[in-house]
Amino acid sequence: MPLGWCVLVRLCLRLAAGLAASTTKPAPVCQFVDAWFAASRHWELALHFSKGLAGGPAGAIDAARNTAMNSDVADAFAWAVTAANGPPTFPGLPPPDLARAFASRSRVTSALAALRAVAPATGTYLNESDYFQPDWKRTFWGANYSRLLAVKQRYDPAGLFTVHQGVGSAS
Repeated sequence: MPLGWCVLVRLCLRLAAGLAASTTKPAPVCQFVDAWFAASRHWELALHFSKGLAGGPAGAIDAARNTAMNSDVADAFAWAVTAANGPPTFPGLPPPDLARAFASRSRVTSALAALRAVAPATGTYLNESDYFQPDWKRTFWGANYSRLLAVKQRYDPAGLFTVHQGVGSAS
């Protein structure tokens, strides 16, 4: 029996080039603010500045590009975070409200679509993402996917270690 339902999504916002030059080019900032407002009409969002590396030291950015994480983080100024959840479902408790769960997921997806209008083809990381992400290889792994797949095939040729939308899980 499932423990409850949850939709938690992080979206790497790669608007760094436009925002870094915002003093001379305000258009990207205005587009972002408009998109943020539009997204907020669908669902609550938060900006997390703790993981975006845009404008950081070159060494930190280079190191981030040399990990399994989608390298979009190196160009991101922030992460947009939105989530919805429901109560746990244990024996003896009321069953989950699936209509509410589907409605919440739809609203979260709509909020992210509004942000993707100004930050298309951005990535995120697998740990906190949309379970139903359609373009998950690019979104979660980016340019690293083929390198990571080669490592997985070398060290786990039988596919013992598999996770939903993980490297090699489509095989």
